[in-house]
Order: sequence, then structure tokens, then C-alpha cells
Amino acid sequence: MLRMAHGVMPGMGEGVDIHNPTIVNIFRDGLHSNFVWLLGIAVLLSVLLALRSVRAGFNSPEWSEPRGRTILRTGLGLLWILDGILQLQTAMPLGLGSQVLEPSKEAAPTWWHGVINGAVELWNQHPIALAQSVVWLQLGLGLLLLCSSGRTSRIAGRLSAIWALIIWIVTGFGGLFAHAPSFLFGWPGATVFYVMAGLAVAMTADRFPHVYQAVVTRLLGGILILGAILQALPNNGFWSNGQGNALNAMILEMTEVPQPGFLAGLGHIFAGVVRAAGPGINIMLVVWMMATGVGLWRTTVSGFAWPARSLVIGSLAGWVLIQDTGLFGGLATDPNSLILVALIAYSLSPAMRTAAPLALRVSAQTRMAFANAGIALGAAALFVGIVIGGGAILRPVESTLYQAYNGDVSAVSAPAPSFELIDQSGMPYVLADHKGEVVLLSFLDPVCYEECPQIGHQLLDVVKHYTGSGQKVTMVVVAANLQQHSAADIKHFMNEYDLASSPDVYFLNGTTQALSDVCSLYGITVASGGEDGMSIHTNVIYIIDEAGQIRYIVGDDPAPGSAGRASTARVLERAIDSLQK
Repeated sequence: MLRMAHGVMPGMGEGVDIHNPTIVNIFRDGLHSNFVWLLGIAVLLSVLLALRSVRAGFNSPEWSEPRGRTILRTGLGLLWILDGILQLQTAMPLGLGSQVLEPSKEAAPTWWHGVINGAVELWNQHPIALAQSVVWLQLGLGLLLLCSSGRTSRIAGRLSAIWALIIWIVTGFGGLFAHAPSFLFGWPGATVFYVMAGLAVAMTADRFPHVYQAVVTRLLGGILILGAILQALPNNGFWSNGQGNALNAMILEMTEVPQPGFLAGLGHIFAGVVRAAGPGINIMLVVWMMATGVGLWRTTVSGFAWPARSLVIGSLAGWVLIQDTGLFGGLATDPNSLILVALIAYSLSPAMRTAAPLALRVSAQTRMAFANAGIALGAAALFVGIVIGGGAILRPVESTLYQAYNGDVSAVSAPAPSFELIDQSGMPYVLADHKGEVVLLSFLDPVCYEECPQIGHQLLDVVKHYTGSGQKVTMVVVAANLQQHSAADIKHFMNEYDLASSPDVYFLNGTTQALSDVCSLYGITVASGGEDGMSIHTNVIYIIDEAGQIRYIVGDDPAPGSAGRASTARVLERAIDSLQK
């Protein structure tokens, strides 16, 4: 009697630990390997830049960057580096799809859910590679912005805007269409301000002071005016006292995540003020946004400095008291919108238009040396990020989701006990008669509509993968329900889930005793008590080679979605391919 099955029971493996140590180690090891390549590329680029400096006689143009652009460029660069560091969180590979992208559908229009679902599936198909790619992309953008004030920084500004726009799109427009939107909650999305800042940095130094002031002050002013209107709408929940106030609810939700005690304390204090004086607080917020917005809209004519200062102070206060900085707990991917709004507002001050460039207390040669090193490192990081991300999309699906849900595949070598049952056509099926073909043996409940159809689809994908390849792979399913296993149940299951479309699929049935005996042979536990007559049974797949030997035991608690299906199929295909080696 064979007792090798060790799969999980349906329902016991629901969800996944996003801090799975195996996946965390793979992610970290990959980052270390990436960094070695990154350093090698950076060294090569540094040499090339140094040779260019030698040919130029180490001459460096005078520092003439407008002060507002220096502040905006530096701040944006630091924010991208912070975002890259946040992407280093070890839960990112398994968590970003399910806990960042998927929840964004709540604030997105239903007609855009398909795009978000596609982004989730793409991430879950390549979670390790894409998580690494995003780290290097954002660190690279940050370094390029910090270390260059000329053409390279303008290119980095454009790339920043493009990358931020992509993020805005795949996250459902940053809450633009959310119920009860508020500028204080991040509307119209932090990435909108990244796009705005990136495009501003992309301007040439001579155009920046005038175009930036004229365009961005009015853009920000318009956003604030619309924000004031949204804040004033009676149906958005900002005018009530007590727990029902939307602002109070948002603050309390943000303070629930793990964070420094003093920060949560500040949030609780302000939430208490909102509960006690909701209408009064909301009047102040509406007036502040409307007055500041109108003031910004008029700044290019009036020259007033107070609107920019008002926005800086108000945004910093809101970033701490309402947005809770966005740096702690959960899976923070950026520090929320208001810190970047404050940066843009500060660089928009009318005084910045005529302010002299910041004085640098280093020689031109020293500045060039540091700039070359930073640009080389940033360009290398950007290149590595693009190669990893682009290459991942072109490669087969990762096995990451399978590993997260099931662990490693067990390699064994033992004769497969033979048995005789009846297939879906009423013909005898004897396992020992099928030597010369690879058999994927599984045990599925013919009345199940949860895990079993998913497993069936995974196996069918593998069978179809090898069709016409010269290697015969068949899918053999034994009915794993000792109460409901009629021929009609099996026929319905196969038709419902498209298993009848392949001649290499066998769904086996027999008497209750015969099925029980086969399950015992392979260590499959089957019990009644599931919903709607479904059984509770071990989920496991045996891979039997052409000689009739069990070579692998594959536990299969199905990971969700098409990415999970493809991940398991990839694991099975790798195991089958290894049989030929």
C-alpha cells in the first residue's frame, strides 16, 4: 500500500503568506545578483564618462540651473529613491498584486476593471522579476535626477512622467473616480503630481522659470478649486459629527497600521477634533482649498507669495495628520500625495522665479566627478530594471505562486501501484497498460466547483502543451467522492470544465469500494461533509514516467487566477521535461 500523498485539504490553504520565507529568499538573492550586474555596468559607464571628461579637458559649464528647478529636481529624485526603497519590502512580490493593485478596483470605474485585472495577472505571472525591476527602475530614476542638472535630468524627467502615468493607469486613475473623493485623501492620485513634476523637470533651464510658474500654478490651482467643491458636496460625508464623518474614518483607518506611537497619537487627536466639530473643520478645509486654489490661479498676475506658502503648510499638515505619511504598515509604495504637493508648491513660490541658482561649494571638476559616478549608477540601475522587467514578460510564467501556495515538489522513485477502473466512455482503464506514456494522476471530486476544476484546467493545459510534441502525456483523474460519483456527474464535470475536448483525458469511476481502494493505494484521504455534497480530499498530483515509476509528487492547493493556473502548469512541465534527462 502506497502512503506518499502529502497534499493539503481544500480550504486549509486559502490565501497565502506574503512573507513566505522561500519567496523572500529568492527575491533577496535575485536582488543581490542584480546588484552585481548593476555595479559592473556602472563601472563601465563611469569609465566612458571619465574618458569623455578627459577629452573635454575637465571643463564643466557654470552652475546656472534655476533654484526652483534644483529644488524640484532634487526633491523628486529623493522621492523616487524612497519609492525604490519601499519596493524592497520582502512582501512586494506576493503582496503588490493582491494588496495594492487588486484593491484599487474599488475606486476605479467598472469599465476599467479589466485593465487592472490584467495588471494583477501580469504581476502574479512574474512577481519576483517585476518586483526586482520596479526597485531598480525607481532607484535609477532617482539617481539620474539627483546627479544631473542638464540633458540627462531632462530625459529622467520625461521617463519619470511616463512611469508615473503607467502607474496611474494600472491603478485605476489614482482614485479619480472614487466614491467621496477628497484632495486630502490623495485625489486625483499621487502619480498625477509625479507626472507634473517630471514634465516640469523635463523643461530646459531657460524655459523653466516662466513656463513652470505659468502652467503649474494654474494646474494646482484648478485641482484645489475642484477639491474644495468635492469637499463641500453634502453626499461625500464630510459635514457630520461623530464616527460617521468620512474624514474621521479615513484618519482612523490610516492609524490602525503599525507605526510610531507619536504619529498614530497625532492622528487620533485630530480625528477626535473632527468627530467633535466635523462641520466646522470641513468649512475651514473648504475655505482653505478654495482660497489657496484661487490665489494660485491668480499668482501669475498678482505675484502673491501667500498661496504657495499656504499650500506648503497645509499639505505638510495634511500629510501627517490625515495621510499619516503613508510610510508605515501595509505595503506602502510611496509616501502619498501631499508631500509631493508641498514640494511642488514650494518650488512654485514667486520668489523662486528670480532667485539666484543655489551656490555649490565644490569645484566644477569635483562636481563633474560626482555627477558622472551618480549618472553611471543611475543609468545602470535603469538599464537593469528595464532588462529584467522586459525579459520577464517574454519568458515563461514563474513558478513563484505555486511555491507560495504549495512549497517544493517531492522527487521520489517508486513503482506506481496498478489498478483497474472504468473511464468516462465505459471502457476499462488499467494503469499498468499505459506504460510508454507520462501519466498525470490526480483525484478530483466530480461534483466540486471550487478547487477541482482549477486543478483539472492546470492538468489540461499541460496535456495540451505536449500534444504533437512526440511525447505522450495523459491526464488520469480518479473520482474522489465516495457518495456522488455517477457517470452523469462525471460527464457533467468534463463538459462543464472543457475536459471532454481532449482524447488524452481519462476520468475514472467504479464502485464505491473500488474507488476507496484506489484512494488508499495512493494515500488519498476522502471524507464527506463539504458544501453541496462535495467531498473533502487530499489535493495531490502524481507524475508517473513511461516506465511506470512515480517520479514526482506535486501538492496542489491551487493558486488563484490564470497566473496561479499557469504557475502550476509550469511546475508540472518542468518536472515532465526533467524525466528525459
